[in-house]
Amino acid sequence: MAQVLPDHEPDSLSLKKGLMSIAQDEQRHAAYLREAMLRRLPYDQALALMDAWRTRQVNALIAMVGNLVQKQGKTPSLVQEGMPTDENLAMDEQPMASESALVSA
Repeated sequence: MAQVLPDHEPDSLSLKKGLMSIAQDEQRHAAYLREAMLRRLPYDQALALMDAWRTRQVNALIAMVGNLVQKQGKTPSLVQEGMPTDENLAMDEQPMASESALVSA
C-alpha cells in the first residue's frame, strides 16, 4: 500500500515512511511468532495453525470488502446520536439480578 504513494510530496513521503516502518515491524513480529510456534509445536501442527490463521484473515478481508461494496463505500458511524433518556439512565443504575444476589449473600 505504501508503494503507491508519491515520493515528491512531503506529506506522502512521511506517510510512506511510516507505513513501511509499521510493515517491517509487523514482519519481524510475525517471524518471531512463527519461530516460537515451530519451537513449541510439531511442524505439521504449526503449519496447520498458520494456514488456519491466514484463512481467517482472508475471510475477514473478503467480508469487509463485501460489506463496503454492499453499502456503496459508506461506513457506519460508531457514534450514537441523541441524548440518553431518563429511562435509559435509570436502567443503567439498577443492579443486575446476579449482582443483587451477590450483595445479599
